Amino acid sequence: MDLELHEEEYNLLKKSIHVKNKIVFLDRDGTINELKTDYVKKLSEFIILPNVSKYLSKLTSAGFKLIIITNQSAVGRGLISLDELDKIHKFLTKKFFDEKCIINKIFFCPHVPNDLCPCRKPKTLLFEKALDELSPVDIENCWMIGDSESDILPAKKLQIKSILIKNNQSLEESVNKILDSMSK
Repeated sequence: MDLELHEEEYNLLKKSIHVKNKIVFLDRDGTINELKTDYVKKLSEFIILPNVSKYLSKLTSAGFKLIIITNQSAVGRGLISLDELDKIHKFLTKKFFDEKCIINKIFFCPHVPNDLCPCRKPKTLLFEKALDELSPVDIENCWMIGDSESDILPAKKLQIKSILIKNNQSLEESVNKILDSMSK
């Protein structure tokens, strides 16, 4: 007897036997690094907030995928090149990796608000792309941490739990809240 599965059936079966991903979405500026009123335009201006990797590494250890979703209109304004933005993101992911914190992916919107693009927060496109790439996802164990309503709104639209922090606030409480919710 020959058991052949169609590709679609195979993919469904494959997804059903995999563990669903838990995700913490993170804003970048004001959440991971210091918020600058005139934008981070080069690596030397990118200052990571104290203990961020220490707290986020707890989420990595608990099995969460860490995804950064960030509006970077400085690109669209011509204040920073895509190459320089890439340098900043590579620096961030390597530094965190060295500290046992894995940033699984960074999604960014390079557009200015007047472009009315579908990827700029508070729109949901970058979240949807991340959810699709990391499928299957355990939406009950997905969170968003950000320092503005535009970070939180797309999460709420997608039924992702969210934590609004103050600019440059420590992530300790937020991470503990997420980890505590798992033990319930």
